[in-house]
Amino acid sequence: MKHIRFSRKWKSFKKRAPQQLNKLKKPKFFIPIFAVVGALGIALTSAYSIRTQTRVIGISNCNPSSSIRCYDGATNSNGNILFNGDPAPNTPTNNTASGKFYIVGNQIIDPDGNIFYPVGANVAVRQASWAETGFVFNYFGTATGKSTEVQKWGWNTLRVTMVCNASNPSNADTLNGIDALVKEYTAKKIVLMFECHDATMKNLAYSNSTVQNIMNLFDQITDRYKDNPYVWLNPFNEPFASTDVSTWSSFQTSVYNRLRQKASHNIIIADLGGGGNNIDHLVDNNMHATFGAGKCNIMYGWHSYGFIHGFADDAKHKKYIETLNQRKIPVIIGELGDPLRNDGQPLTSSDPPVAGVAGNPDQNRIGARALINYGPANNIGLLWWHATGDTNSSTTYSLTKDKTSPWTVNANNASSKLSVTGKLFWDVSQKTKSKIKFTGNLADSGCASAR
Repeated sequence: MKHIRFSRKWKSFKKRAPQQLNKLKKPKFFIPIFAVVGALGIALTSAYSIRTQTRVIGISNCNPSSSIRCYDGATNSNGNILFNGDPAPNTPTNNTASGKFYIVGNQIIDPDGNIFYPVGANVAVRQASWAETGFVFNYFGTATGKSTEVQKWGWNTLRVTMVCNASNPSNADTLNGIDALVKEYTAKKIVLMFECHDATMKNLAYSNSTVQNIMNLFDQITDRYKDNPYVWLNPFNEPFASTDVSTWSSFQTSVYNRLRQKASHNIIIADLGGGGNNIDHLVDNNMHATFGAGKCNIMYGWHSYGFIHGFADDAKHKKYIETLNQRKIPVIIGELGDPLRNDGQPLTSSDPPVAGVAGNPDQNRIGARALINYGPANNIGLLWWHATGDTNSSTTYSLTKDKTSPWTVNANNASSKLSVTGKLFWDVSQKTKSKIKFTGNLADSGCASAR
């Protein structure tokens, strides 16, 4: 009953209060006093609303580490004052951790909301129990079981090179090998970018049986790993020697649409025409504005062996690399490398031809070093060709000058063991990859899952 008695007393007080106030003699300064008190109240209320239970202390007395909240003179980008303990001026507080990879402009955002810079190499996968050696791209064995060695190099991305139309190993064998690799590497947040070499430089139509066999394999890959963001899709290695843009665009659009039937957001890499060299289609012809329009998480695979409209020197490479960045075109170097002679010295155009070298070895070297020098600063990821062997019986694009496995390299012997370009690649791989939060809008990726 206490609340009833209180209510009655309150009503009685409200009736008597005006009468008692009228009996008081009103001084001349009555209204100004209320005005001052009112203004002071508004000011105090405003300060309180900025930071509940905050004691506002002058700037000169503000201790940033104090438990007492105080204004230290800073403001954020919206002009609002900041108190000690608030985020630093102009630091966005939005959380872009999505659990997926997204490409916005030419930036890759990882599942934790950080900007991701790919660096790594091409490797083989154990496509069957018998195929650790003696199959394809496995002169030094495969990358299966080598994730610790990969991490020692500082690599966060591997391009997995496969032959996908062989009867032995079967697709079932290959899928089992892929599954073991996915479980090993993606648990450590290492990206695996799967591709097939069967259609290389063959200019095949999308309806061709070889193409369809590869797409059937990737139907199963996308069905299994559509929810694993660390699985990226690069089905066709250099499918066109042709430089025709319309033919390339039609083919790659069909591939993209097929992959997206099951994998709505996994990153897709389309190798450029002209054997992966036609970076001019992006820079000079602005192909990205047409092919890339309306596509989610699409990236271009540039295989940089020193050719941009023929021979390209360091300055020309630098110009094209910087233009790609300025235009925010997403590109990854799917292949780069520096061929060596059997004695570990750089192979040159004056040496006898060596099978498997991509054209002029001097141009290969210029292209590789230009990308190592200018790629990282321009958001272009780098993947070396080839860490486990460009064939199953030898290696020409060796990282080590004694042509031994890259897994034998460590910080103590890197300077003596690696080739000149191999050491450059070790250095760029070893650089600390700081966690830089993405501060833009994931919806700008164009992916429906980011809206």
